[in-house]
Parts: sequence; C-alpha cells; structure tokens
Amino acid sequence: MTRYLPTNDLLFRKIFTSPASKHLLQHFIEDFLGQRFRTLIPKEHYHIKKYQKSFKKGKLQRTEVDILATTADGLMTTIEMQTVLRSKNLDYWTSKRMKLF
Repeated sequence: MTRYLPTNDLLFRKIFTSPASKHLLQHFIEDFLGQRFRTLIPKEHYHIKKYQKSFKKGKLQRTEVDILATTADGLMTTIEMQTVLRSKNLDYWTSKRMKLF
C-alpha cells in the first residue's frame, strides 16, 4: 500500500486547479476519458493559505477536485477526481444513479 503524503494532495490540487495549468487539466481529462470537452472549470482553486490554516487546526482536507464540464455537444456534468479511492463515495453515487432507473 502506498503511504499517504499531504504533499501528494497539494501537488494534485495545484496541478489540476491552478489557472496557469488549465491546459494540463484539459489534456488529462480528455486523454483519460477519451472525450473532448468545450469547458472544464474547477469548482475550487488551489490556495496554499487555506491548506496552511487547515493544517494548523489539525484538520487536513482530503483532496477532491470537482470539475464542472461541458461536452462538445453542450451536455453539462461534474467530474470528480480524487487522490485515493473512497468506496463510500462510490457507493453513494452508485445508489443515486440507480434511483434514476
């Protein structure tokens, strides 16, 4: 099992939510999902000060990056990216999806 490091979360969030690295997010999502997107907008951007405050309080945030996406044909969706698998989230969203049917 890979050891968890807070620096992994910092790098993950910085790479995928900083305005200067928007092109990295675009290419990563499109390559990973095999689909082109008209827009990809992070719901929350990287802020080192916010992370430092949570560290001082002893409440390190887990890294989730939610991306508001619009496909080439206008469909709007949310893409959730995480640094570790959280089966509770998977169970929650699967149950929500199943309720639609």
